[in-house]
Amino acid sequence: MSDTIRYRVVFEGSDDEGYSAYVPDLPVCVAAGDTFEETKQLIAEAVKYHLELMEEEGLTVTDPGPAKPELTLEVSASRDAPTATAPNPKRTYHTRYVPTMA
Repeated sequence: MSDTIRYRVVFEGSDDEGYSAYVPDLPVCVAAGDTFEETKQLIAEAVKYHLELMEEEGLTVTDPGPAKPELTLEVSASRDAPTATAPNPKRTYHTRYVPTMA
């Protein structure tokens, strides 16, 4: 492990709902806060304490894996035509990965 490590952090949420964050290379390292700034601070602390605990327990702290290009999951919905037995058919969801636009 080098002296400097860069981990990718994924943030989710909104100003209305609050935010959460996780580090894909540290699967149990998560944080949540009311604001984006609070969540940034909390996930930074979580990573610090997570790595310190790993070291205390004698676990190897390794460099993160290579950065993976981001993927976007596209979701579309369709409905079958109504029938006598199903006047309000459920939607059918379809998914596919598409390249993320920069």
